[in-house]
Amino acid sequence: MRLLKTTLILSSLLTGQAFAAPGAGPELIIGGGRILTMEGPKPSYVEAVAVDKGRIVFAGSRAAAMKLSGTRTKFKNLGGQLMMPGFIDGDTHILALFLLASCVEVAQAPRPAETRMVNPASVNCTKKGGALSIVRRSDGDEAGIGTFPSGKRCEEGALFRNECRPG
Repeated sequence: MRLLKTTLILSSLLTGQAFAAPGAGPELIIGGGRILTMEGPKPSYVEAVAVDKGRIVFAGSRAAAMKLSGTRTKFKNLGGQLMMPGFIDGDTHILALFLLASCVEVAQAPRPAETRMVNPASVNCTKKGGALSIVRRSDGDEAGIGTFPSGKRCEEGALFRNECRPG
């Protein structure tokens, strides 16, 4: 915390102008609640921050922040609420989405014809000399029908279960 305060004060002094004009003070002082700074490996909190030209120029006690106030300074009271300054990027979830997408296989699933799964009843029918065809039943379902050289027709499932004989 001390390093952050020292860095902000030194950077203001080295630029030769802490604020827009002498006595003007920062544009905004925010206080009246807990302000999360995330300085260091653990969360830390300050009582107030001073903002000038879109940047946090001070983080520390409310009393010290008030000493910086000037003629143009506006005040924002947090009313006891928690503030997390803009250095916490709330939009990184978009980047995470792209990173996740690069780790996930998004190829199209294989079509059933490409899987080459065979129906054992169909194989049985052709092994026994039947010419297999698919027909639509009256109930709208489909069935495999084997037609044998003798002219006999058997539903492939019935043939497989030995409920129908080809010859």
